Amino acid sequence: MKLGELFRDARRFGVAFPMRHLRRLAGQREYMTTLRGVGPVTLRLDNSDADVFRQVFRYREYDLKGTGQWPRVQAAYEALLAAGKRPIIIDAGANVGASTLYFATTYPEAIVVAIEPDAENLELCRRNTRSCPNVRLVEAGLGGEAGLVELRGGENGSWSIMTERSTQGTTALVTVPQLLQQEGDEASLFLVKIDIEGFESDVFETAGEWIDLPAVLFIEMHDWMLPGSYTSASVQRAVATQGFEMLTIGENTAFIR
Repeated sequence: MKLGELFRDARRFGVAFPMRHLRRLAGQREYMTTLRGVGPVTLRLDNSDADVFRQVFRYREYDLKGTGQWPRVQAAYEALLAAGKRPIIIDAGANVGASTLYFATTYPEAIVVAIEPDAENLELCRRNTRSCPNVRLVEAGLGGEAGLVELRGGENGSWSIMTERSTQGTTALVTVPQLLQQEGDEASLFLVKIDIEGFESDVFETAGEWIDLPAVLFIEMHDWMLPGSYTSASVQRAVATQGFEMLTIGENTAFIR
């Protein structure tokens, strides 16, 4: 880690954030601290957790407030509330809760459904979002149809865990329509974030039931990681007729109605 990066981390989060390196050298595995502008969090020091919080809260990869599209996004959110609806945000690939925490505090009247297939990640997500009453946690993967998956990968940190359909799998898949149904008649899909290491191809194969609902989609594409698998092909087909504008923000592609 370069000194400049440590300084920028300290300026954004406070000195407690870069101090995690000393704790890791001392053999500590978990680090509970308070990050400036974020709140109390728990980070695993031998994993990618700190990188996730940096992406969300320092690089601000889900922040649309500085874009020309932000007034439309905010208007869509307020219109749902004015109509007596409860905006629903689906955070698929919630990992340890950084993006969930961001969405829950940026849109406090929304319900954020955090979906994470890895039990250890989900437990940290639970701990890191415990101050947010508008968060719902779901231990599952997101798919285009119900089924089962196996988890694999993760050698490059918890953010690299992948799902693969398997009749022998032990982790359930849920769909966007199922999640909406569980939230009741007043639920209305407002925003969907999907970062699921290539499994977005499965989700969007059957997105016709819900793709015309959200005001915003955040999708991390993985063609770069899985060349020849065309994991973004179904995404491209699904969004092609939706009238979205498209922005690239860090590793994410944002589609804004």
